[in-house]
Amino acid sequence: MKLKEKYAKFDNFIFDLDGTVWKWDRLIAPGAERVFEVLKKEGKNYLFITNNTSLLREGYAAKLRRFGIPARTEQIFHPSMVAAKMFYKRRVFCIGEKIVQYLKKSGVIIDKKKPEVVLVCEDRKFDFEKCTLAVKFVIGGAELYKITEGGLWVMGDSFVPGAGAVAAMIEAAANIKGIKIGKPSNYMCEILPKLRGRTLLIGDECKSDIAMGKKLGFTTLLVRSGADNILSQRCELCELQKPPNCGPDFVEDNILAMIE
Repeated sequence: MKLKEKYAKFDNFIFDLDGTVWKWDRLIAPGAERVFEVLKKEGKNYLFITNNTSLLREGYAAKLRRFGIPARTEQIFHPSMVAAKMFYKRRVFCIGEKIVQYLKKSGVIIDKKKPEVVLVCEDRKFDFEKCTLAVKFVIGGAELYKITEGGLWVMGDSFVPGAGAVAAMIEAAANIKGIKIGKPSNYMCEILPKLRGRTLLIGDECKSDIAMGKKLGFTTLLVRSGADNILSQRCELCELQKPPNCGPDFVEDNILAMIE
């Protein structure tokens, strides 16, 4: 097995996770781990970037390894890195899961009474009470931040609301637009290391993955295995057919199409 010629010219490969590498409980396609075996064999550098805060960086690295994909924590780039830096020593009401304790350990003050900031992350236990508190704080003057605008999370054969859907409820109720800190924001771009050589960014969503790649000057590959394909979306990037503002440079059914 080897990389196809059009992909072999790249030195660095940045992969989104949900809808690109996996559907949370299984790989995106049987044998998808072979892509990373080939990358490693050919001496390529690969990283992962996600807006999903359901796990922390070390949790994602461990999950990748369970699927047979060699990964280290330092290869994972995640909105927690942005949030810990942005909100250091600030009072934050965080709608989220494990990221709440991570932020607390990183010097962020978790405050459920009078926060300066409301941060919306993935939260599978989100309820009316949390929504009501968030709206109250934002109307009272707290700044509203969100990790993503993506409203759909593919989980195996099921679909669950993503953090973008949760944020949209708060935005609608408080009549305010939150600030996005995940892909493709400048905040997220800034946490990536400086990479030598040519870079290919691979993802399933035009408005986050492909847009981030374009912003950073990377070549982009859209895979039809995730959210945009499921929702039959054609984002405005793809409507513009003339370079340099067109959509992805390459399109494939899934990441297995990168090798032969």
